Amino acid sequence: MKPQPSLPRWGTKPQASLSHPQCGLERGHACNFTFIFKLLWQRMRTIHFGCLLLCWMALPIRGLEIFDPEEVEYIHSNTTAAVGGSVILDCGSTMPTIFIWGFTKQGTDNNVAVAYNYGQGPKIQSQSSHLGRMQVQVNTSALVIEELQSVAEGMYTCQALYDTDNGAKITFYFTRLDMVDD
Repeated sequence: MKPQPSLPRWGTKPQASLSHPQCGLERGHACNFTFIFKLLWQRMRTIHFGCLLLCWMALPIRGLEIFDPEEVEYIHSNTTAAVGGSVILDCGSTMPTIFIWGFTKQGTDNNVAVAYNYGQGPKIQSQSSHLGRMQVQVNTSALVIEELQSVAEGMYTCQALYDTDNGAKITFYFTRLDMVDD
């Protein structure tokens, strides 16, 4: 039994001479139909997968298309809360399609995700527990922090995506939280 010829992989440089072991003919000549069919099938399968992958990736990208970058809105606010108390941080008056809450400690530029909702219900990140007891208010995107710790002082950012008839609308809500001793 003769070993099967190795087929060239898609995207690799073709070998100088790809000869078939049964007939000795080089690429471009007719020989064994099975060999040629396997070569074509491998190429078609790779192309087919690539097309499916591109089409699959294009759907979410098209759905999140922002036609005018000036449609991105930035809203700034400040609030003060007492250590050990609680605070509600708003993320708009209507429920966004998708939102992500981030926290940046004062004096740093490291933004850490603390809560999010990608359309399957809100989730709280475990690394946020040192700030206080967090939850997202039911049917809203407002972040509630109870039993506030002094390290909770800093900038909270809610990145909200609204799916509208005119395309996606993105709003950034920046809330600076200052802590005071009780």
